[in-house]
Amino acid sequence: METVIEQSCPMCYEESSVSMLVNVHEIPYFGEQTELTLACKSCGWRKTDFIAGDGGEPVAWTIPINAGTLDGRVVRSSSCTVRIPELDIEVEPGIAADGYVSNVEGVISRFEDAIRMLMRQAQSEGDIGDVDSCGAFLQRLADAKLGDDDAVTLVLLDPLGHSKIMHDSASSRNLTDEEVEGLYTGPIVPVFDMSDLE
Repeated sequence: METVIEQSCPMCYEESSVSMLVNVHEIPYFGEQTELTLACKSCGWRKTDFIAGDGGEPVAWTIPINAGTLDGRVVRSSSCTVRIPELDIEVEPGIAADGYVSNVEGVISRFEDAIRMLMRQAQSEGDIGDVDSCGAFLQRLADAKLGDDDAVTLVLLDPLGHSKIMHDSASSRNLTDEEVEGLYTGPIVPVFDMSDLE
């Protein structure tokens, strides 16, 4: 269902330029997921998110990164912080954060792409120390993906409870109030009552 909504764009402030596309997917083992996409026809701003039918409690999901867990399914909502704590790297929700469905290997590939981008920048600036650091991060991730130990983990921290990892090796726990307070959920996107759109 696509609907033009009576809302100004949060980026360019153009009136009534935002459309909303809602799709409901039944994802095996995850259940019903609502995919919500907001897009501005004026400036091109776009935001996609996944909302779980049974989510809602602040949650942390953890899975070891190794050859046996790379196929683990991941639903990451736009409010979720993704961490690899052993490497002290994370991705927080930003202004353009999108939700996505992937697997553990796909999430790791996103980290590797970002590290390679930083590495190219460091190379162009002649910063050998940062180039070496990026290389060490990439090597550690490559070793984790090929190995079978649990020394490196992928962690999803979602204060809205919409993210999930589906694999026998994944575990979840509720986030504490202190953890929730320390997490950024990204920009506030207006929530609309569906009856207002009819």
